[in-house]
Amino acid sequence: MTLCVAVGQFSCSLANPCTYDNIMTYGYYFPHYDLTRYIQCGFWDPFELFASCRELHCRPGSVWDQINGYCNDPSNVGSSNESCLCC
Repeated sequence: MTLCVAVGQFSCSLANPCTYDNIMTYGYYFPHYDLTRYIQCGFWDPFELFASCRELHCRPGSVWDQINGYCNDPSNVGSSNESCLCC
């Protein structure tokens, strides 16, 4: 099953996206609930349920662009910017 959620639905403490399936399918970067931040997952440890999770800040004046995978000017981030995660 694939679940698509709008940008800004994750945090390391409340909705950690750093699961094995998500990392293998979608990579190591995910949107944070605060659009000026993003989540970077660490390398997968097979003895842990989740990989390490870091919440990082975009440079001032920019927001996370999940489609392109980097912080971008808000005017360049479309309203369809979403992340699809497998559940």
